[in-house]
Amino acid sequence: MTRWWLAVAAMLTVTVSAEAGPLAPSKPSDIRVLKLGEPCAALGTFALDTRVHGDGTTSPFAIPDKQALVLDSIAWAVTGISTLGGLCSITLRVDTETIWQDVVTQANPSGACGAVTTLPPLVIPAGKRVCIGVGAGGNVSVGGTRVHGFLTKNR
Repeated sequence: MTRWWLAVAAMLTVTVSAEAGPLAPSKPSDIRVLKLGEPCAALGTFALDTRVHGDGTTSPFAIPDKQALVLDSIAWAVTGISTLGGLCSITLRVDTETIWQDVVTQANPSGACGAVTTLPPLVIPAGKRVCIGVGAGGNVSVGGTRVHGFLTKNR
């Protein structure tokens, strides 16, 4: 009898997961490419508050009411690192909570490092601000960083 209930529970779990479907944009207009804008409260962090449009123009960005922003990839670069082979990291934060971090331990001879990375789906509700912080020595710049994601209904 117990095995039967375990089998039913396993089938229900699979069914619920399959019905939920993948987390993806429902239409192309939901896709967002964001870049850094205004400084955040924490020293050395900048908000993802600027949208980059397909034609290269930009506009201010905030997560609309009743929606959420799902971040799914990041292309980041840090320049100006003062120590060859020095530690280089980038952190995504919502308020004061770190939601993702990437560390590259070898800056190149010109003092730069970075990566293009697929993110686990990071869901940010309306009213929250995503900030990027950099951990590296020297007078660093993260100006070329782009974060990709999409808007979806906040459930």
